[in-house]
Formats: sequence, structure tokens, C-alpha cells
Amino acid sequence: MIGLVSSLLNPVAAPAVAGKGEDGGVLQKQASGYEIVLKREPSNLNALLGLAEIRRKQGRVQDTIALLKQAQQSSPDPSLTMNIAQLYQQTGQPILALAEYDAVLRAVPDYAPALLGKAITLKIAGQIKPAQELYLKALEKAPKEFKPQITQAFESVPVPAPAPPAPASVPPAPALPKK
Repeated sequence: MIGLVSSLLNPVAAPAVAGKGEDGGVLQKQASGYEIVLKREPSNLNALLGLAEIRRKQGRVQDTIALLKQAQQSSPDPSLTMNIAQLYQQTGQPILALAEYDAVLRAVPDYAPALLGKAITLKIAGQIKPAQELYLKALEKAPKEFKPQITQAFESVPVPAPAPPAPASVPPAPALPKK
């Protein structure tokens, strides 16, 4: 199932906007079909994933996350959690992304994609040393043919600029003269 879900949902790619590339009417018809199935069978995994993919294409990230979380209830598959983590990461929610990556790593401790995702999230947050350690562990655990992709993905994330120093204490303004 991991391959199936990963091929259905690719949150690494920017979401398409309905009407650009894919006809919004076609997406809406497909969504309506999945919604009908879900009314009859709320935990139908194929319908949940299909609707999640449509919502992702429409740029409706929060709806996509909600559908993936619903799918997790039916099928606790680490790839679902990975997709949720990546969506959180893309939408600037690193704490939620890290929680999802940690959930994957509890289930599959040496899962290189989760190690790399967590490393990238930490790097973006400026936590360089733990990010580097996780990156090296991901590299160690990954199959040989994926090591160049892992290196490229990690190195393509820029190191954030250091925060500016805190301003020196400013003395209080003098009191205004009384009239």
C-alpha cells in the first residue's frame, strides 16, 4: 500500500489550481462521485484517497489533511502519515510536521524518507546539528540507488540566516515637562 498511496498523493509537488491544467468541472464531478461513496461507506479507503488527491490538486490542503487523517483510521499506513507530514511542512507548520514524522519513525524506526523529512524540517527551523545527524542516518539506512536523491534533497534546502542580535536595551524616554 505504501507505493499506492505515494503515487496517488505527491504533496512535494505544488498543488495545481483547478482550471489550470485540469478542468475544474472534471475535478468537481470526480469529487462528487467520491463524496457519494463516502456517504454510503465513510471509511472507503479508495474514495478517501481519491477525494484527498482532488482536494490537493485544488489547493485545499486542510481538507486533504483531514481526509488523509480519516484514511489513517481505516488503514494505519506510514505513507499516509508521511503525506500528512509533508503537507504540514509545506504549509509552514513544522511542529505538526515533526509530530507526524515522529509517528512514522515510531512505527518504522529506520524509514529513510521519514528521517530525511524530519531532517529537512529541522534544517528549515535552523536546528542544523540535529538535522545533519538525521540526514546522515537517512543516508545510512537508504538503499544505495536513493542516496544521491537524499543528498540532493537535503542540500537543496538553504541554511536559514542567523537571527539578528537582540537590540541593546533602550533607555526609557524622558518624562514630558509639566505645565
